[in-house]
Amino acid sequence: MRFRHLTVTATIVSGFLAIGGTAAFADNTATLRKALSHLPETALATADPMPIAFLDVKAMSSAEEGALSEAALRRMSFGSFLRPLEALQYGMGKDWTEKAGVPFEDISYFVGNGMPPVRLAYWGLADEKAADTLLEALTSRGFRQLQDTPRMLANGDPRAINFEARDETNPWLGTMGQTSFAMPHAETVMQATAPQDFEPVLEMKRSVADNPAIATLLEGIAKAPASRDSTLVQALVVTPLFGMSSVDPADFLQSDMTDLEATKKKLEEKMVEGSKGIPPYFAGMMVDAQQATGPALVISLAYADCASADSAVTTIQARWNKATDLNGIADISGQSVPAADKACAAVISFAAKGETNEPLRHAFSGAMTRKFNVLQIGAPE
Repeated sequence: MRFRHLTVTATIVSGFLAIGGTAAFADNTATLRKALSHLPETALATADPMPIAFLDVKAMSSAEEGALSEAALRRMSFGSFLRPLEALQYGMGKDWTEKAGVPFEDISYFVGNGMPPVRLAYWGLADEKAADTLLEALTSRGFRQLQDTPRMLANGDPRAINFEARDETNPWLGTMGQTSFAMPHAETVMQATAPQDFEPVLEMKRSVADNPAIATLLEGIAKAPASRDSTLVQALVVTPLFGMSSVDPADFLQSDMTDLEATKKKLEEKMVEGSKGIPPYFAGMMVDAQQATGPALVISLAYADCASADSAVTTIQARWNKATDLNGIADISGQSVPAADKACAAVISFAAKGETNEPLRHAFSGAMTRKFNVLQIGAPE
């Protein structure tokens, strides 16, 4: 089944490539787009329904009066996806500079993708010089240069675990003393557990940021009235598999899914057979946003047309209000946003009614336990 999930996601992604094109966005997506530009598009073709996580360190610092404040550390939701953040949350920021090799405030963002053990973390820094400075700092922190790849450092053997070296507060070792390989890529330093994990990046033909589905949902966030003035603090990219628990991907393996309309039609036929649900989306994003009134969860989904996006907005709002644990915790607004080549984004904002982002907390904790069905494709009403 794992192979089947991977295959159907890859074909859905390849189908959406046919609509092509990207667009200019407002500034609130700039750091996120920059981070996603370092990830190969193949990161989306995975069995993982939540393959990419992002944290804007500067935005978190602004929103919570310091990126290492107690409020900021509590707000960081995606530490399990980003190896450096696991260490940060264990140590609450103490001794970070000494062990990481760079002050936390000098980091612009973190972004990561992949399923363990093949999981990459990108340390986004100010520029290439800053990336080189971090690499140099690692040479005095247990790292050695690889003879056949001078620009790559390692503190152990590929995929190795050394419990004697474990340090849960060290982002390069962690709770199991797992090896880290480090390599510069533009203004980032990439972190992996084996050198071959860097190959998709080095062989990248198109980035995640340039994927038309991702471009569509980002354009939605940048232009929708409910989100365009927000600061994007954290984000989690989801694939169609996130909403497909009631649909067996094996049902589509015999079909030609190389174009968007064919894929959409096949999914809709399965929905009609037994249930109602939001139209199939081709990529999605759950965003922790800071708005003028406080924190909010912003959801953006990429569609082939605005009729589908309008339907998704209406259905998602209704589902949220129907859920007893979600009703009343947010002020909800949503709209569709036209994008390039007739594509469209469905953008819904769930503005928290308190000082903490309860909508995001409920959505993320529910997603981790497979109980968040607001984005379910074809789920019963």
